[in-house]
Amino acid sequence: MSGFDADAVADILGSTGKGAVADSALGLYRERGKAGAKLSITGRDIEERTLALTMHRSTGVRKLEGDADTLALTERRQELLDAIGEPGAATLAHIAERPGQGKSNTCASGW
Repeated sequence: MSGFDADAVADILGSTGKGAVADSALGLYRERGKAGAKLSITGRDIEERTLALTMHRSTGVRKLEGDADTLALTERRQELLDAIGEPGAATLAHIAERPGQGKSNTCASGW
């Protein structure tokens, strides 16, 4: 979401022993005022994953959009591709500025 790591085990209130005895843990993370959320799933006998969910306010139902990491990567790539495709010179500063990232977070190698 925005700069925090969604870790369901670490976010269990109380001692760390409470998280250690659970066979599985789920954490729902949402930015205030936004419809999107992440469901972090971890456990001993299940695959660890983070799922992206959206909330339909009229029905109050959350809809599964897919794997959150895959969707986030796709959105970031699309932002960069949009910046490259704009008319004018595609400088590293311009490409990094469009999605609001610093130049140090944008790499031009391998393009």
